Amino acid sequence: MRFAARVAVPCLLTAALLASAAVAQQNDAPPAALLYAISEASGAPFALHVVSRERFGSNAGAVELHSEQQWPRRLVRRCERALCAGTYYDGSRSFDTNINDTALPAPRKSDPFRASLDALASYAFLAPDFARLGGRLRYLPRGPFGVASLVVTGPGGVPLAVRLDANSLVSEARTLDGSHRINLRDYRTVGEARLPFEIDVDGALFETFSARIVVPEVLQRPAGLVATIPDGVSTTAMLRPDMPSTAPVIDCSMGGERLACLLDTGNSGMSMSLELAERLGIEPVDEPFGIRGIGSYVTGVVKAPPLHVGNATFPGAFYSILHDLRRYGYDLVIGTDAIAHERVTIDYPRRQVTFANAGADVSPEYALPLTFRQFLPIVSLGIGGTDIPVMLDTGDESTINLAFTYYQAHPDIFQTTSKGRASGVGGSAEVVSGEIPSARIGRFTIARPHISATRNLAPVGDGHAGSGLLAHFSITLDYTHERLELSPRPGDAAVSVR
Repeated sequence: MRFAARVAVPCLLTAALLASAAVAQQNDAPPAALLYAISEASGAPFALHVVSRERFGSNAGAVELHSEQQWPRRLVRRCERALCAGTYYDGSRSFDTNINDTALPAPRKSDPFRASLDALASYAFLAPDFARLGGRLRYLPRGPFGVASLVVTGPGGVPLAVRLDANSLVSEARTLDGSHRINLRDYRTVGEARLPFEIDVDGALFETFSARIVVPEVLQRPAGLVATIPDGVSTTAMLRPDMPSTAPVIDCSMGGERLACLLDTGNSGMSMSLELAERLGIEPVDEPFGIRGIGSYVTGVVKAPPLHVGNATFPGAFYSILHDLRRYGYDLVIGTDAIAHERVTIDYPRRQVTFANAGADVSPEYALPLTFRQFLPIVSLGIGGTDIPVMLDTGDESTINLAFTYYQAHPDIFQTTSKGRASGVGGSAEVVSGEIPSARIGRFTIARPHISATRNLAPVGDGHAGSGLLAHFSITLDYTHERLELSPRPGDAAVSVR
């Protein structure tokens, strides 16, 4: 296989040269012989799926950084014992990943220096698609080191002038203005590649790898919790038809226990009551886990067995323990992890919940775009002439629930007609309430909705659109295609279409 890999190199280099020449307008393209020598020396690691590990801290409190790279994709997880979370970049978009390996879109954090450092350390500047993805490769007959130099600029990055060692491996780089210096050291053979195990920046150790390996699988976006649904669709009737609550509580089971489960878009993962964990005999993992609702506290995380909803089965997963959950009448909260890869329909008029395989894209009658912050869905809600980003929160029984800080900054948004207290995970808080003439969600207008503001509410966005508002519709949560599909309740006089 070594010979086969080497035979492919000239083709890759030819494409890389053509791409770089096009970007450089053929007036500063590097010599083909130089690129060939670099590729021969390094083994062209950009094409390989390289898994690396770094370790920080003492054995008692050690943190490991697990990184995987296969140009242009990169996955980084920060692990504290069994719990890992991080980021994934697919070459065009960034995603946050959580402890169950669920990945949802996130705003990309621009780091021009890191973009070029990654392109350098992975030798991605040799990749055929380097220029197409926004990279730039130039050749300076006399560079900052006093000799001929390559200049590598990663996509969205800063130019780095490169010095090669006697073996044609990258040993040093610096920004053209001399403000930063990079050293790549301790090269070792990893599979077919030669990779640095130490990288320092400006004289300080930046990365030091305890292990690096090459794996045959292609680096993919983390899968998360994907349900097994034998017929592709699983429907379960909602519980509590005699209760005024609009919260979608459904039947589910785990470990032989039949349970009442809340389907909660406001929960960034999966959660269960302390009582259920004790009945199932599962112990928490070592690391503490922070919970925020109306209040906050530190709790534990357990690795629970598979979850069954109708004929859908979700694999075993990590669940946070909510000590105050049982008092609300259910033992388990189904959150983002079980929603992210399915089409989940909450048909409030029929009081049914349906899980379906996401599959290919469909053409809904009407849909709103969803964005995500901290694994929670955000929609735009119109109040008066203002569009407010709010969290879509099926677990909040209110209609519109504003963060108190937003209400204080906009006190004219509604007139307070009542005061009280609301309870939720972590405690209780003061609530002021009123009514507004209308609210808009997409093309739909809801007349005279109830509105409140809760002190100490920890929203993602400026508030919550709760199940009291969503109950006017049948909604489909399609996180795969980043949208919320809406169909109003037949004959609902409170809803009009613009």
